[in-house]
Parts: sequence; structure tokens; C-alpha cells
Amino acid sequence: HWNFGTGEAKDTANVQNPHFSFLQPGTFPVSLRVQSPFGCVQNVKSSLTAFQGLGGKITGPAELCQQASAQFIGSTLLPGQPKWEWIFHDGTKVSSQNAPLKAYNTAGTYDVKLVVDNGGCIDTVVHQLIVNATPTAQLSHAEVNVCQGSSVTLTASGGAAYSWTPAAGLTATTGASVQASPVTNTTYTVTVTSDKGCTNTNSVSTKVVRPMQVQLPAKLSVCSGSTLQLQASGAAAYKWIGTTAGLNNTTLSNPVARPPASMQY
Repeated sequence: HWNFGTGEAKDTANVQNPHFSFLQPGTFPVSLRVQSPFGCVQNVKSSLTAFQGLGGKITGPAELCQQASAQFIGSTLLPGQPKWEWIFHDGTKVSSQNAPLKAYNTAGTYDVKLVVDNGGCIDTVVHQLIVNATPTAQLSHAEVNVCQGSSVTLTASGGAAYSWTPAAGLTATTGASVQASPVTNTTYTVTVTSDKGCTNTNSVSTKVVRPMQVQLPAKLSVCSGSTLQLQASGAAAYKWIGTTAGLNNTTLSNPVARPPASMQY
């Protein structure tokens, strides 16, 4: 018969090797009474000191975005001055009540452990942190030309919400697709937000192409069987179309012509 010395009548046991939890700190007079099969009795006494476990608590974010930093703060459920030790997923250990900022550059789920040691009574608590991935922020164009007075569709993907800047020349500043009619060369930036609130940005350059006036001589003369060089101007690229017989190249501004007869190029 065991009596665990708490003063409570229920705090006893009648087995050889009992388990008992002391709910309060202190020194307790533990006694054991043993009786043999022949009725002989032996009483022994000892004392047991139960130290106070303070209980640990971690305060910190449950989720954050990739490439962000987290701050974790330690505390105890009961007053005291314990020793502190933080243990992070990468093996880093910190011996202070509040851990320094910890950067998380890779998405995933991580355990943050805090060991609270009060004179050998150790409490270990675990805090789970979810690191959400950064969205990809993909764009339909990296750069695009748009004729002055015209528009182009800009499309982003990879997120749940989209925000565009600057607003000048845009039909809208939100949505995956917007129409852009810039007046001058403009770089548009889209902020892509995931369903977890994580953001990423990407940019597209729009170049405004001004109106042009292609010029050619109105009339030229050449002797039959001879050649002459045509000369177009006013543009950046050229292609001769329709009647091209006798031209040595149809993609130059100044091809050499040997017309088989009078004709219009």
C-alpha cells in the first residue's frame, strides 16, 4: 500500500510499481506498507521533492509568405526565470527568451521548438509554421510594340488577384487582362497575389510606334534591259508586294530593278 503524502485520501495505490503525478510542487512524505503472505508487515518511508514545471508557450505567426522573416516570443504559463532554448528546423539553436528574426526562403511546413528548463523540470513546446509559396507572376509579353492610338492586351497569370500600375493608358487597374493604350513609352508593372496573400511582381515594356509616311519617286525611266535602283524611305522595315518581277530583293528599301516591261512596283 502506497501513500504519496499529498494529504488527499485518494492519492494512494495498491500495486507494486505504481505511477503517480504530483500536481503541485513541494516535498512529499511517501510511505510504503508491505505485507507478506504470512501476515508480516514492513513500513518504509522516504521523501520526494516535486519541482515546479513552468510550462512553455510560443507566440508567433502560424503562416507567412516565402522569403519573409518570422519573430517568435517565448513565455511561461507560470511565473519563473527558466533557461530558454530555441531549436529550428535547420539545426540552429538560440539560448534567449525571444528568438531573433528567422528568415524562411523556401515554402513548406516547419516546426519551431522551445525548451523551457526550470531547474531540471523541462517543458518542450512545438509551434508549426506554414510558409506559403510566392506566386510566379507570368506575363504574356516581356516587351511589346503598339501603334500610336491603338491598344494591346496585357495578360498576367499565376495568382488569384492582379493589380496594375501606372493607371495611365489602362482600361482597368485590376484583373488578369487589361487593355493598354499608352501615349508614350511606358513600363507597366503587375502585382500578382496568391490565394494565401503572397505577392510577386513582373513588368512589361510598351513602345509606342509613331505614324510613318513611306516615300517613293512617283515615276522613273530605264532603258529596256537595263537596271536602276529603287529607293523607298520613311520606315524601319520594307516589303515589296504585288508586282515584283525584276526585283533582286523584296525586303530592302533599295532593291535593284530590271523591269521586263513598263510596270508599277
